[in-house]
Amino acid sequence: MQLQNWWTADTKAEELRPKIDEKKIEIRTWMETNNVPPDIDKIRRSELVKRIDHEVDVKFICSVVANDNAIIQRHICMETLIRVIATENSFLSLSRNGY
Repeated sequence: MQLQNWWTADTKAEELRPKIDEKKIEIRTWMETNNVPPDIDKIRRSELVKRIDHEVDVKFICSVVANDNAIIQRHICMETLIRVIATENSFLSLSRNGY
């Protein structure tokens, strides 16, 4: 019986490996796109397996990355704030020029 349980667990792990590798690529791509530093990417495998079918977003990243969530959230919020300020400045510049 133990051999069968081991075999089943091993087979399931092998089936999940491609999905896990794909999800890790999605996580790194999301982090690069959102300018999250690469040193914040230690992934908790157990959490990744639990959420393997979920979409990669802020909530997903915070659930699977082992670092302090406050650091990640603060970084993402700062990037968003910088984008908003840049957009506002461009809008003000255009309106001053009569556009």
